[in-house]
Amino acid sequence: MFSSLRTQLVIYKAHLKEPNIYNGRKMLQISIIGLGLMGKQHLKAIHEHPDCNIASVIDNTSEAKKIASEQCHPYFTSLKEAIDVTKPDGLIVATPNSRHFQDSFLALEAGIPILVEKPISDSIDDAAKLIELGKKTNVPILTGYHRRHNPIVFEVKKKLDEGYIGTVVAMHGMFWLFKPDDYFDQEWRKKIGAGPIYINLSHDIDLMRHFLGEIDSVQAISSNKIRGFDVEDTSVAILNFSSGVVGSISISDTIVSPWSYELTSNENPAYHHTTSNCYWIGGTDGSIELPKGTFWSHKGHKSWWEPISSTNTVNKKSNPILNQLDNFLNVINESDKPLVSGLEGLKTSAVIDAIKRATKTGRIERPRF
Repeated sequence: MFSSLRTQLVIYKAHLKEPNIYNGRKMLQISIIGLGLMGKQHLKAIHEHPDCNIASVIDNTSEAKKIASEQCHPYFTSLKEAIDVTKPDGLIVATPNSRHFQDSFLALEAGIPILVEKPISDSIDDAAKLIELGKKTNVPILTGYHRRHNPIVFEVKKKLDEGYIGTVVAMHGMFWLFKPDDYFDQEWRKKIGAGPIYINLSHDIDLMRHFLGEIDSVQAISSNKIRGFDVEDTSVAILNFSSGVVGSISISDTIVSPWSYELTSNENPAYHHTTSNCYWIGGTDGSIELPKGTFWSHKGHKSWWEPISSTNTVNKKSNPILNQLDNFLNVINESDKPLVSGLEGLKTSAVIDAIKRATKTGRIERPRF
């Protein structure tokens, strides 16, 4: 063990850029645990950001080991060993959901700020424990709801807060796409704990909370009619916001359609971009559809008899994953606050938990946090 640590330390010291300073600022050393789909995006963002380096990659797959070797990054299969050797300034947790709690807990105990991919944990009770540990150790926790870092989302939130569409009345969201059969070759995706409510819906719920505030109660139904797996393939939820706004969202991974954030936002090049929208927010003076940011209103008298016209209110574009990393680095440097804290992640997970319970009980359910 000692020999292994010594070897890794030599590799790590050779890996560091000299001098480890950029424009008079310390280059922060960021580790990533989990080099799957999201882990690779985080790795790319760190390469592109001028204020940080890769401290280490932690994973146990041959693919991750190959990537780390090709890019000359220190590679570990043990998070504890990686922390002991490289002493990173921050850790990005991009492991499977079931690992988020244990990996995050270990980092927080070591005093290392963390950016945890959503959900913060697959158990809201464990998520609450992480929040408490973060408070106790005074170590920052960020949740990886990167959509909030999209400049379109920022601009729409600003306009809503300024009353741009008057009093907000309702919001509707759609996540309709078709996952191919080979997506389910991994057996866990057919079993309890998977399904689009747990896997996909949390991003949409987080944005709805971000725009409109807390959700008091939910009603929901679901169906597994098409595939017949142990988990739903389609669900619809009604959301009651504390502000009095009424929300609804429809989610399915068995419908061929252009209406999902993945396909409409053009954030991820892995998805074919469509020119449609997937969110609609309605108010007494107008409506906004996203992610285009199109604003609809009457130019004169408000009436269904009068013409209605549209204007494009948002034109800014930038990489939300890179923006999220920038926020993480600023939090580590104590020059900013988390845009999406661990507590925010917990609250979104609590709404998802309530929706899942509502599909089983048929009753109105309330988030537990």
